[in-house]
Amino acid sequence: MITYFGVRAALLDRFGQPAAELIRTQEEWVINTGGSVDAISPYRYMSRVFLDGILVPAIERCDEPTIRACCNFLETALTGGDRDLWECISIRVTDRILGDRGWTSAVLALAGPRWTRELRRWRRGHPLAVLDVGPARRWGITPGTGIGSRLVTHEPAV
Repeated sequence: MITYFGVRAALLDRFGQPAAELIRTQEEWVINTGGSVDAISPYRYMSRVFLDGILVPAIERCDEPTIRACCNFLETALTGGDRDLWECISIRVTDRILGDRGWTSAVLALAGPRWTRELRRWRRGHPLAVLDVGPARRWGITPGTGIGSRLVTHEPAV
C-alpha cells in the first residue's frame, strides 16, 4: 500500500534508478536554495518526479511498459484509501494529464479501473474547485471558461 507520506519510498521502490536520480535532483535543488529535504511534500514528488520525470516522458516516447507501470502505480496508490494521496494524485497528476488530449488517450488505454474512474469524473467536470459565483463573475469566469487545464462546467448551487 502506498501512503501520502510514503510516496518518495514508493517511487524509489517501483521505479528504481530513474526515480532515484530525479529525487536526488529535487532534493539537491531544495538544499541549494536554502530549504530542507524534510520539507519536500509528496505533491512535489508526484509532479516533478512521477509526472514530469517518468510518466510524461514515457508518453512522449510511446514507452508502453513504463506507461503501464505508471498506471499500475497510480492504481495501487488509489486503492489504499489514503484521502491525502488521492487528492495529491488528482491535483498533480490527473488534472495535468487531462490538460493534453494525447496524454489522456495514452493513459486511458492502460489505466486501471480506479484511475479510469477518476479521469472520467474529471472529464465530466468533477471535482472542480467550488467557485463562489460572485468572485468568479468578477474575474470573468463563466461556465465553459478554462482555468489552467480545468474547464468550469457548472456553477455551485446557491
